[in-house]
Amino acid sequence: MFFKLFNWLVKRVPYVLAVLLPVDIWSVLMGVPGFVLIWVLEIDLMGNTTTGGQFIFVWFFFLFLAFVGAALEMGILRLFGIKFERKHIRPLNENIIDNHIRPNISTPELQQVYFALNKFDRWVIKTHIRYVSAVVFCDAFVMGLITGDWDLALFIFEVAFLSGPLALICGIPLWELFVAPVRKECKMLLRQRGVDFEEKPFMSLRIKSKFFTILVGFSLLAFLILLRSWDPFFIVFTIIILLILAFLSDLIFKSIYSAFLEIEESAKNLAEGKSVSFFSGSFDKEILDLSQSLDETAGEIRDYQKSLEEKIKELEEYMSVASHDLQQPLAAIQAYTQLLKSVEMNETGKRNVGVIESQADFMRDLLNDLLEYSRAKKTMEYEKVKLREVLEEVREHLKVQIQEKNAEITLKDIPETITGQPKRISQLFLNLISNAIKYTEGKPVVEAGCVEREEEYEFWVKDNGIGIEEKYFNKIFKPFWKLGKEPGTGMGLAICKAVVENHGGRIWIESEPGKGSTFKFTIEKRS
Repeated sequence: MFFKLFNWLVKRVPYVLAVLLPVDIWSVLMGVPGFVLIWVLEIDLMGNTTTGGQFIFVWFFFLFLAFVGAALEMGILRLFGIKFERKHIRPLNENIIDNHIRPNISTPELQQVYFALNKFDRWVIKTHIRYVSAVVFCDAFVMGLITGDWDLALFIFEVAFLSGPLALICGIPLWELFVAPVRKECKMLLRQRGVDFEEKPFMSLRIKSKFFTILVGFSLLAFLILLRSWDPFFIVFTIIILLILAFLSDLIFKSIYSAFLEIEESAKNLAEGKSVSFFSGSFDKEILDLSQSLDETAGEIRDYQKSLEEKIKELEEYMSVASHDLQQPLAAIQAYTQLLKSVEMNETGKRNVGVIESQADFMRDLLNDLLEYSRAKKTMEYEKVKLREVLEEVREHLKVQIQEKNAEITLKDIPETITGQPKRISQLFLNLISNAIKYTEGKPVVEAGCVEREEEYEFWVKDNGIGIEEKYFNKIFKPFWKLGKEPGTGMGLAICKAVVENHGGRIWIESEPGKGSTFKFTIEKRS
């Protein structure tokens, strides 16, 4: 019924109003037992029905006011062409039409919608708590004024707060089901546009599993109050029932959750290229069907991975051969360029020869980098690397660059030796330190250091350069990608990434524009 109401509303009213109106109706219905409890006990305590009638009037009067206030916050005035609602829900009302993201929505607006959806659950809870508290307080206060019995007002206040959380707990799952399709569509659009987003789950499955026990507990408490039976045996019996239900709900949760943990572990192993099976030990048909489907998909992924690895290997071999074979005709072009320079020609001719020479030099550097990139991805023999000697060789290799910019290079906690591929480790530090000097406008101050961990070394190369914006953090490690107009082939950091991954590690950057960069990478420990 509530889903039909939601589908009818979402085509006619602002999105947030369409979501929360069925939720509020359901919450009120769930709060009726507490309302009836107060009504019955109030009539019984006062000894007449007049006060009970007054209670009903006051209750519904303040409930009506709460609905009006909530409707204003949700954007009901949009029905009359007035844009008035809370600022943080405005992106939802303006960009979600008929339970779908508005066509041709811009990326910034889409990000606003996703941010608002992440905040929506907190707003729902806060709004309900605020209005429930207002209704309960006003009702108790007014009834205290009418009857002059403030003990009764306190009783109304206490019992009403038993029904309030019950209504809230019942309303949250319904709200979640309404919002889920738009959240999914929003995330899919963000992914298609290459926009990173951070998942913010509302609550865990374990917390949700406790809802049933909480609901039963509130119901039993209300039942006890209604009967006003405080017989010790009856109370103990009720507590035992509650504990049994809590234990059963926990067992049911664990039986389901353990299957999800098995599937999650298998997914992680699949991502690491390990052989996996998604078949779980569950007896639930839905979970077994899911695990079987995932296992079939995993088999297809393994086949694709194997085929892809073979293609990549072929491509790397081709790239290595092609890079090597192209060196010979390039050398001929450079030789003839030198011959042309000895021939007397006008300024245009000299300029054209200069262009040929510079492009040939760039081509030579690019071919060399391609060769280095293909070699960096190949596993060489591992041996003991005297790291300080390697870094001194790097310093000597960059001697001219260091002198030109008066660069300062310091080493901090560098281990004496590690196990790795000496040439690749040297190339790794050479590229990172060279970039640190190149992309610093004033005097470069470069620091290379290391932290030794249980299973790996974590190195860093820190500079005081121009820095890099966060949106480029992943792009800079791709082949041929360059930041700015500095000369180069754009292969340096791609080679660094290949070297690090070949040593069982990972590489990343921490940076802020104008405040320098810190490149960090790990090298796996080997015996």
